[in-house]
Amino acid sequence: MSGTLTGKVNALSELLCRRDENFDDLCDSLLKSDLTELQNMTMKMEELELPAKGILSKLLHSRRVNEISKKIQGTFEKAQENSFEDILVLIDTLICNKNNQIAIKAQLNSLESQLGAEPSLESFKTVFARFRARGINYQQAQNCSLFQLLNSNQGMPVIICALVVLLAKRKNLKFFGVNLPGHFILAQEFEDGTLAYFDPSSEGFKEMTKSELRVLVNRYGYELRPEMLDPVG
Repeated sequence: MSGTLTGKVNALSELLCRRDENFDDLCDSLLKSDLTELQNMTMKMEELELPAKGILSKLLHSRRVNEISKKIQGTFEKAQENSFEDILVLIDTLICNKNNQIAIKAQLNSLESQLGAEPSLESFKTVFARFRARGINYQQAQNCSLFQLLNSNQGMPVIICALVVLLAKRKNLKFFGVNLPGHFILAQEFEDGTLAYFDPSSEGFKEMTKSELRVLVNRYGYELRPEMLDPVG
C-alpha cells in the first residue's frame, strides 16, 4: 500500500473529529481518484477498523454542501430577478442529492401555462387544488423538496407556499409567505395595500378569515398578534 494512499486514509479518519485545514484539497484529490484507488482506500480503512463508507460519505456530502451553499450565496449576491426560483432549485439539488433542474423547469412551465396569461385567484385555486400537506412526515427532508412536490403533489406547507410565490413572481403578482406559529401560510397583497390570507396546503387554495387564523394559532398554544401576520421574505 503506497504512502500516498495511507496518508489519504489518515487524513480522512481525522475528519471524523475535526475539519482539516486542507479539507477542500483533500476533497479535490479524492474526487479525482479513479475507482480502483477508492476501492483500495476503502479496503485499507476497513483493515484499520475505520467506518469507510461513513467517512467517505461524510466527506463527499460535506464538500457538496459547501459547493451548493456557495452557489446559493452567489445567487443572493447577484440579486437576479429570478433569484428566488434559482435558490429553490439549488436547495432542491441539496435535498435530492442530484440535479433535477431541467425536470423542475419543465414542470414549472407547465403550471405557469395552466395558470394562463393573466391568472385570477380562481386560476390559482384550480391549479393548486391538487397539492396537499396532510399525512406527510415532517421529519423527512424530501417533503421540503420542490421536485418531490411537483411529482407527488404532497409536501410541507412551506414548500407549497414557496411554489405559489415562485409562480406568482412569474406573473408579477404579490404573494408572500406568512410564518405563523406551527404553520406556514400565504398572504396576497392587492393594489390598495390590503392583504388576504390563504392556506394552499389544505383543502385547496382556501382563503382564511381572521377568526380561522386565530383558531389555527390557538391550536399551537399562541394568541394571535398582528405582527404574526406580517409577510416574510
